[in-house]
Order: sequence, then C-alpha cells, then structure tokens
Amino acid sequence: MTGLAPAAGRSGLADDRVVEARPGVVVAVPGLNGGVDEAARHLFGDRSITDRLAVTTLVTRGGRPWLAPVVLAGALARLVGWHRRGRVEVLHLNVSSRGSAYRKLALGRVARAVGLPYVIQLHGGGFERFHAELGDRSRRVVERFFADAAHVCVLGEPFRRLVEDQLGVPADRVSVVRNAVAVPVGEPATDRSGPPMILFTGRLGPGKGTPELVEALGRLADLSWTAVLVGDGEVDATRRRVQALGLDDRVEVRGWQSRAAVSELLDAASIFVLPSHLEALSVSLLEAMAAGLCCVATPVGAHPEIVTDGIDGLLIEPGDVAALQQALTVALTDRSLRLRLGRQARSTVETTCSTAVVADQLSAIYDRVLARS
Repeated sequence: MTGLAPAAGRSGLADDRVVEARPGVVVAVPGLNGGVDEAARHLFGDRSITDRLAVTTLVTRGGRPWLAPVVLAGALARLVGWHRRGRVEVLHLNVSSRGSAYRKLALGRVARAVGLPYVIQLHGGGFERFHAELGDRSRRVVERFFADAAHVCVLGEPFRRLVEDQLGVPADRVSVVRNAVAVPVGEPATDRSGPPMILFTGRLGPGKGTPELVEALGRLADLSWTAVLVGDGEVDATRRRVQALGLDDRVEVRGWQSRAAVSELLDAASIFVLPSHLEALSVSLLEAMAAGLCCVATPVGAHPEIVTDGIDGLLIEPGDVAALQQALTVALTDRSLRLRLGRQARSTVETTCSTAVVADQLSAIYDRVLARS
C-alpha cells in the first residue's frame, strides 16, 4: 500500500487528481451528497485513512439523473484506464439498493474482468427487501456480485446475517465495519443557555419519522424547549403541519443546510432525535453522539448495537408518538440524565465508531485482500 495524501475534491474526499501516479484505493460514491457520500466523506476524507493510504474517489451517478448513464460510463472508462496504468490496487464499492446496486455491479464486473479485487461496503436498511423482490435471474446476478467480492463490510449484525445467509458470502469474508465519524477535540458544552434545543437532521418525511416528531412536539406545550428540523424532502409539508399545530414560534424547519451550519447546530443543541422507520446505521445519529448530545432514536438496523436504552441514549419504537413524547419529556426535564447520556454517547462512539477505530479495521481488511491477490 502507498501512503500518499489525496488531492481535495468537492465532496471533501479525494477526486481523480492525485499527487503521485498510484493511489492505493479507489472509492466509488454516488456523488449525491446523501447518506452514502456522507459516510464515505467522514472515513475516506479523514487523516486516519489518508495518512496511510492514497485514496481517490470515483463518482458513479452525480446529481443530475439524466446524466447518470454518462457519469457511469465515464467511471467505468476511468477505472479501466487507471488499472491499465497500474494505478489501482483495491476498488471499494459503497453499495445500497436499486440503482446503486446495479451501478456498483457494473463496476464490479469490470474489476473482475481485469483482475482487480473489490471490497463491498453495504449501506442502506432496505437492501433485504430489495433483494427479496428481485426476479430469479436478477437475484442470482446480485448474489454472484457479492460472492465475487474480495471482502464484504456490513454496518451491523442484521446485515452480516443477510450477507451470509441470503447472499451466500462465506463468513470469513464478511466483517462488521461501522460508519465512522470524527470525535470533536475537547469536552462538549454542557452549560448551554436558554431552553434546551431539540435537533433533527435527515430527510424530512415518513421514512425518518418526522410526522410523528412534529406530533410529539405538539404535545409538549407545557415544557420549555425549541426545535430545529434540518433536511431535504417534505420541507413544505412539514412546515404546514408545524403551523397547523401552532408551533411556529418554537419549531424552525430549515430545509437543507451546509455542513458548517449543521456543525453549529450540533454545538447549540441539547437533544438529538431520529425517529426513523428504516436505517442501516445513521451518520447523523453518530455525529450527534460524538457531539455529546442526548439522543432519542429507534432500534432499527444496527442502532441497538450502538445505543443502549438508558445508557447512552433513549430508544423508542418507530411510529409510536406517545413513546416519543415521553422520551423527549424525560430528556427535557431531567438535566442530569440528559448530560449523562450525552457523555456516554460520546464515549461509545469514540471506542466503536471513531474514524481512527474504523480506519484500523478497514486497513487490516485491505491488507488481507492484497495479500491474497
């Protein structure tokens, strides 16, 4: 492996400009600034990885749907060109459902044809359903794609079982590798002035549970708090419901925000809430835990492996407005509990999901892959 530093790309990762001729790892990302891009940015843009590996990103879709086939064709051509010039050692494919799976499958076929080992990192809580709904032929193609991988990384035990039991990948080629976030230097602020701020970041809509969140906030009129909801999706519908419940003066629906703005909100917030119905392992949740916030979440995907109810967060079932109201009431009214949960959340992330920890795991996987190739 080389240890070259990458050139800075627009996504915060390396782009296809490199400072020397041979990057060690090419990382395929959709280029949408969504969850997969965020997860890749956190890990592959951090010095924990870039100080030891040369990383180059390969955008496979881009933000303009009508150009997606052209972007993919360019990615395939670029990958072949890099391989012919001896510039690629490992291809890292970030895979989720539907179009993502098919695009990465195309890259995987090209990689296999030219003898380039590829590692799959499975994202997205909906892959099991996607796999089950495939026709027989398509299912066999997807399963072969996973079987041909040099290694498969999953975000938690439910996805390990999926990959081993349903996709047929041998257990010795499957590892749990969490999404990673950097833990801020220094202790988080605990003396925030004013009413506690409740923060949500994610895609506004039913999938993330924001309709239930707004309803729960509407039942907390007797308590002192403010809330900020950040994200794309059903922004206008969420604002209308906030207005209908008379929460305009307490709940701000901001829509999509920059990374810098989200960081400022994490610094100002006291409580983070993510009442999702479906997740793999939310980067937004990990960011909030790393910031030392008291987190209220649902036990979906790998969340129960990171958050233990009453220890480093509060867990409620998806869709349960009364339980969400009760959890928020506890977090708002018991300051000592709120601070304790936030401190332990930060410690949990530091030991399990920090960029340094996950970089060590991923580097060891690459070493094994290269030793076999």
